[in-house]
Amino acid sequence: MMDLLIIILATLFSIGFSIAGTLLIRNKFGHEHLSRHNDVAGFIYAVIGVIYAVLIAFVVIVVWEDYQEANGIVEGEANTISSLQALSKGFDTEYSSKLNSAINVYIKKAVNEDWKLMTSKQNLNKIKEKPSDKAFNALIDIYYSFSPASHRETMLLDKSIDKLEKLGEYRQLRFFSTKLSVPGFMWFVLSIGAVLVISFAMLFSSANLWAQLIMISVLSTSISLVLLLILALDHPYIGIIKVGADSLLNLL
Repeated sequence: MMDLLIIILATLFSIGFSIAGTLLIRNKFGHEHLSRHNDVAGFIYAVIGVIYAVLIAFVVIVVWEDYQEANGIVEGEANTISSLQALSKGFDTEYSSKLNSAINVYIKKAVNEDWKLMTSKQNLNKIKEKPSDKAFNALIDIYYSFSPASHRETMLLDKSIDKLEKLGEYRQLRFFSTKLSVPGFMWFVLSIGAVLVISFAMLFSSANLWAQLIMISVLSTSISLVLLLILALDHPYIGIIKVGADSLLNLL
């Protein structure tokens, strides 16, 4: 609800800024004076618009790929855990129950505590112990302490350990993916570019004032919505569009 309110307020602010600026410039210089330069300004504006469009499209693609990468990491972790659960059924009932219990503890730690840390925007590299560390290490101990009694159990254990190593890789990648975001300087360039594009549009003048106000309002709304889309995708685990832990929860 708060995110939706921010989107509405940001859009209304951009519309208000564009309309107020257009009225101010038009009242100061007049329609006749501004309309003389429409043709020349149009060519320059087309170049500026293309440059900004390419820039903003590039950033949208980058943040979307980062989001997809983070989502793929979580899905990979869930699939690996699912494989471990399936392989555990091949062991005897007591050991299988012990494995599944340890796996469920890991999932709960990852979902309930890791996710809180991942959404806090902290630098996870500086945190020595993650909430799910003990649960993951306990899982390692259970696998490596098992003594297979048959060739079948040896094969199952080897495959399980391979999956366990893969789980460790996905787990680390999940923590690393929290750093995927648009650099601060890029946000500065995008913001300045948006102001320049909207401000330049105020220098045009149409005989129909209402038509001009509607056109510049549509322009400012479009730019602000794209910027808000980038903001929503900026941190994969935070915001309106975020990677959730549903794939892990489904394994419980």
